[in-house]
Amino acid sequence: MSIYERDYERQAFGRPPGIHLGGERSVTTNLVIFTFGVYVAQLLFKMPFTDLFLLHANWYEQPWRVFELLTYGFLHSPNDLRHIVFNMLGLWMFGRSVEGRLGRREYFVFYLVAMVFAGVCWNVATLATGGVGGRLAGMLGASGGLAAVLLLFAMLFPHQKVFFLMAIPMPAWIFAILFVG
Repeated sequence: MSIYERDYERQAFGRPPGIHLGGERSVTTNLVIFTFGVYVAQLLFKMPFTDLFLLHANWYEQPWRVFELLTYGFLHSPNDLRHIVFNMLGLWMFGRSVEGRLGRREYFVFYLVAMVFAGVCWNVATLATGGVGGRLAGMLGASGGLAAVLLLFAMLFPHQKVFFLMAIPMPAWIFAILFVG
């Protein structure tokens, strides 16, 4: 038994022996890295990959496609780099503070549940209105999860200064209303 395997030493050192570069990555950083990885896969595999994992409005007709309620949130428009950049920048800016308050596990569950909830809301709205131009479309992007994180950030830190359009300072609660509105 080495010194690091003893309970009293584990608490003192905190980490197992060896070389450690940097601290532990946050869940938010892991989500951003994973989402960019999925974006690269979209660029490499084009339409079949994107079409397989985006949220189709009629997914409920094939219940085995329920996974789409989660996977669409990691996809972004391959034709618009701004889509993923702004979503991930927003998630990284607001998510780290929310994660610090909620904790790693609770934040991760919150984010995933928020994406599923946003997907269901989009699905209900799409079916209620008859789709886009009379046809049922698909949805992709992390905007639903990001909106939930931003709203929670505004509730937890309502007076935190946020820059609207990266130029106009305002309290987080006003920024959240403008973003969601």
